Amino acid sequence: MTRETGFPSPAQGYEAKTINLNDELVMNPESTYLMRVESNKMKWRGVLHKSVLIVDRSILPKSGDLVVAYLDGELLCREYFEDKQKKGLYDGESRIFPSVEDFIFGTVISIITKLY
Repeated sequence: MTRETGFPSPAQGYEAKTINLNDELVMNPESTYLMRVESNKMKWRGVLHKSVLIVDRSILPKSGDLVVAYLDGELLCREYFEDKQKKGLYDGESRIFPSVEDFIFGTVISIITKLY
């Protein structure tokens, strides 16, 4: 026969819930991809070398969004813009005007950057 002794913890029932990054960062799992960045070209937008981009292919980009686009044989992160009747990509220095709809892989919804 065992007996409980003492008093229950006043914090019982208030334990911290764990954070699930999939629940926090992924809206559409079937169309979401993780991609690692290999340059500092988009540093001005907070995308650093070795950052991980969470890219959702189901979201159509709007002007100012970061996108991953297939250009010149590479997947690149760039800022999408719409300029009157033109659509294009911006890298912080110059604008590119390809046939964007054919080259957009997906829209960046989050950026994960390790600090150490």
